[in-house]
Amino acid sequence: MASPPPGYDHKGGPYTQQPQPQGYSSGDPQQGYYPQGQPQQGYYPPPQQQGFAPVQQVQPGMAMPMTQMSAGVPPGLEYLASLSSVKISQVLHIEEILLGWERNNVYQIMDQRNQQFLTAKEETDCCTRQFLGNIRPFTINISDMQGGMPVQLTRDLHCQGCCYPCCLQEMDICCPPSYKVATIKEKWSLCTPRYEIFDTTGRLMYTIEGICCYIKCCADVPFKVTRADGADAGEVVKHWAGCREMCGQVNEFTVSYAQNETALNKAILLGSAFLIDFMYFEVKNNN
Repeated sequence: MASPPPGYDHKGGPYTQQPQPQGYSSGDPQQGYYPQGQPQQGYYPPPQQQGFAPVQQVQPGMAMPMTQMSAGVPPGLEYLASLSSVKISQVLHIEEILLGWERNNVYQIMDQRNQQFLTAKEETDCCTRQFLGNIRPFTINISDMQGGMPVQLTRDLHCQGCCYPCCLQEMDICCPPSYKVATIKEKWSLCTPRYEIFDTTGRLMYTIEGICCYIKCCADVPFKVTRADGADAGEVVKHWAGCREMCGQVNEFTVSYAQNETALNKAILLGSAFLIDFMYFEVKNNN
């Protein structure tokens, strides 16, 4: 396994901040630090809007919301470190509606003000998408608006269903790509969706549990997240997308975080939403 990049801690439990590098200055430690003599650029996102309003995209090369490099924060996740929740909105492909042709999934990841700051793109070959459906193996690359790739999700092929308890689903979370930081594993359950997230040492980090007999139509579906010690760590909620969901394969999620979650742990919980999406809500609409 590759050695961890600077600022990473993989010894189990919450990922903690590392000592401040020499030559960096900081006021409030919670605000991070930045190289001396380098001006900080950016802008503040627009006023908060309710619900999943139209996404305000930041084009490549444009300034991102103002962030500062923080000790122990993986590159590309500085802005995520400041957020208490994120929204995930799947992009609607017209070809899937008109032709029923399965395309690679694309998701927009936004802050509470509907400002897009990350993009998640699936990489799967055509035959795999058409014939394996939602059980297909995949790689999802999560990139920022400047083209950097802070997170990569990888899922291998496993048989899926209650009759295959020995072939439960797993997904590796890498941050950055090729450096695995956690694995999310499905736990066998007759009615209630349940997952456990482990670090690279095999130590339990989080448990994610859904509700029994959930309704996919016209209602939100919550998945509660708890730490290994039983403390609340947040929630993953799949939202009913209304007409968009009825017309095509379009899903929307919110991932909420408890206080004191590190940027890396937030990225891990963000990644868990994609496995939940594929397993329970990635169903082709043939209407």
